[in-house]
Amino acid sequence: MMAIFAIAAVSVQLVAAGLLFWGYLGNRSWRVDVEPSIMIAFFSATVVEVIGIVIIIAKNLFPSNDLGLSKKQQRKVIEMLGRD
Repeated sequence: MMAIFAIAAVSVQLVAAGLLFWGYLGNRSWRVDVEPSIMIAFFSATVVEVIGIVIIIAKNLFPSNDLGLSKKQQRKVIEMLGRD
């Protein structure tokens, strides 16, 4: 459920970014003068957002069994639990 929502949100973000980009390039008759540095920041933020969401989804889909313990600490925990 959450993955579907995330995919939909990213899709909407990318479509909005694309429309804004083509509107910015194609329609210079807008009375709003947007600085190129603002457009660069906007698209950089969009890329970072998409990459971040993909990483978060991937980490939740494929969780790691490693608890961040060293091998020695892992053996100690296994011994405490009585497993071999």
